Amino acid sequence: ANLPAMPAALLVISAASVGSPPRRVSSSGHLLVLQCGGTNDRFGRLDVDVLPRLQATIDLAAAATTTRHRVSVLTSGGLNETLHLGIARGPGTERTRPHWRLVADALLESGLPSAALVDEGIPALTTVDEALMTRDYVAAKEGRFTEVAVVTSAYHAARVEHLFGRALAPCAGVRIQLRVVAVPEQRLVVEPSASSSSSTTSSSHKKLSLLDDQSINMRRAHEASALKQLREAPNGKWLTFLKRHGGLGCTALAPAGQHEHHHHHRRSTPRAAASAG
Repeated sequence: ANLPAMPAALLVISAASVGSPPRRVSSSGHLLVLQCGGTNDRFGRLDVDVLPRLQATIDLAAAATTTRHRVSVLTSGGLNETLHLGIARGPGTERTRPHWRLVADALLESGLPSAALVDEGIPALTTVDEALMTRDYVAAKEGRFTEVAVVTSAYHAARVEHLFGRALAPCAGVRIQLRVVAVPEQRLVVEPSASSSSSTTSSSHKKLSLLDDQSINMRRAHEASALKQLREAPNGKWLTFLKRHGGLGCTALAPAGQHEHHHHHRRSTPRAAASAG
């Protein structure tokens, strides 16, 4: 399947250590899982960057639930069809659906309990938006959450750590634990079925495929360039935020432990690799 061009926005979702169950939430905690989005096609079908994160988010929520801890899942992604985010009209309907709603629908269809899902996601168009909007969301809840787990692809984890580590730092007025959860790039994902192109739900994803090496390398190169820009020449709303909260000298919040990697144990057989373009 041909994917739309990758925009600057790369989003998040949950995970756990390879070969082990998801890490448990600290006692008496309330975990906020931010599932980063990615892109979708004009029918609302999610891309191969977003799809592997769905099960990771569900696994993380389930781990929190089994230990009787509270969990809330927040999805991300605004409406901008130029960036392949959301749809202004679905097949046979005039409804408008932002990307966060498409991800939320896919999570529910994949088994996430509705009680765990935050009713309205954040309309982020970039990773900077996600970090700042998550910071505002956490601050507005006035101490409700004890930990934020940002779930994203492994190639995107360093930029997520850089941005969220500062957006959720004490110098930014937030005190909370941060966890960056990375979904490995080379893993089985679900690809939209050509026979169900009229569907806007995750149930249309039938074929199995792998994100190929060329696509992964393109994403890694994009991330390296974006992270260098953030470190050496921040600009726009991110620079404004830094100046307001201690500037470049603001000490970043260090995520708890190393990046976690999600590993789902369902056995599957790979099909054709998806290509970016």
